[in-house]
Amino acid sequence: MTKDNPKNISKQIPQLLLWSRFVIAVILLIDASDGKTDFWFSIGLIYAIVSDFFDGVIARRLGVATNGLRRWDSFIDSFLIIAVALSVFLAHPQVFQEYQSGFLVFFSLYFLSVIIPWIKFRNLPAYHAYSAKLAGLVMAFAMIWLFAFGPSKILLWGAFVFGSLSHVERIIIALILPEQREDVAGFWVANEIRKNSQ
Repeated sequence: MTKDNPKNISKQIPQLLLWSRFVIAVILLIDASDGKTDFWFSIGLIYAIVSDFFDGVIARRLGVATNGLRRWDSFIDSFLIIAVALSVFLAHPQVFQEYQSGFLVFFSLYFLSVIIPWIKFRNLPAYHAYSAKLAGLVMAFAMIWLFAFGPSKILLWGAFVFGSLSHVERIIIALILPEQREDVAGFWVANEIRKNSQ
C-alpha cells in the first residue's frame, strides 16, 4: 500500500478552492432565500472572492494551471455572479428595482459575452483579462458593502460600469481571436495573436 505523495496532494488545492467557491455560492443563495442575510453572508462572500484570487496563483505556482481548470474557474465565477445577483433580488429587492437598468445592461452584455465565444469556438470564454480583474474587484467591494452596510450608489454604479465594459472587451476579444485561447490579457493581445496566425 503506497502513501499519497504530499506534492500530489498539494496539487489538488486549486481544485479544492475552486469547488469550495461553488459550494459557498450555493450557500449564499440559500441564505438569501428567506429574504434576509446575516453577518455570515458577508464572510462567505469575502471567502469566495479571496479563494478566487488564490486558486489561480497557487495553480500557476504548482504548475497545474491547465486550460480545463481555467474554464472551470470562469464557469464558477459566472455561477457566483448569478448567485449573488439572485441574492440581491431576494434580500434587497428595493436595490434590484432601483438599479434595474444597471442590472439589465450588465447581464445583457454578460450573456452576449458568453454566447458569442460559444457560437464561434464551441467553448466557454476563459480570458481573465485585466478589465475583468478590475471589474471583479469593484463588483466584489460593491457587493460586500451592500450586504454588510447597505447600498452605495457610487459603488453599485461603478460595478455596473466596470463590469459592463469588461463584458464588452470580452466580446471584442472573442470576435478578434482566430481560435479558442485562454488567459488573454486584453483586446490588444488578441490582436497580436490574430496577426501572428496569419
